[in-house]
Amino acid sequence: MSQRKGSDGNVRPSYHRLTVKEVREETAEARSFVLVPERFVSPDDPASRPTADDSTSAPNALVENFRITLDGEDHTVPIAAGETLLQAALAAGIDAPYSCTEGHCGTCMSWLRNGDVSMTSTQALSKRDIERGWVLACQSRPSSPAPIWLDFDI
Repeated sequence: MSQRKGSDGNVRPSYHRLTVKEVREETAEARSFVLVPERFVSPDDPASRPTADDSTSAPNALVENFRITLDGEDHTVPIAAGETLLQAALAAGIDAPYSCTEGHCGTCMSWLRNGDVSMTSTQALSKRDIERGWVLACQSRPSSPAPIWLDFDI
């Protein structure tokens, strides 16, 4: 698109028709671009590093499985030592919502109806969210032998 001045002195766009060759060249050029997903955190984000009290350093055989409610269906999900609730759900073939897996976006936010979990990062949650029982599935690991029930439908 080029520009030209109109009779009133204002600049107006000037269009020209593309030839088939120009369309093919533009299409080929557009196909050469690569989209790269945006990262929410830097690789040296201290919140994403395991800490000494992180439950990944100790076995969490506190529970063998937990319950998830998603899209109106209840699922019993096995969980291995060191796994987050989200990792276990995905490994079991459950299409749980998530995006960053680092506790920053809040996409995996769910309601902990029963049980106790510890979260490595809670940046996507307010103190009030946590008090009301909201957790980030990507950061939650069992912290007691109490049965866990995670509800994504609320």
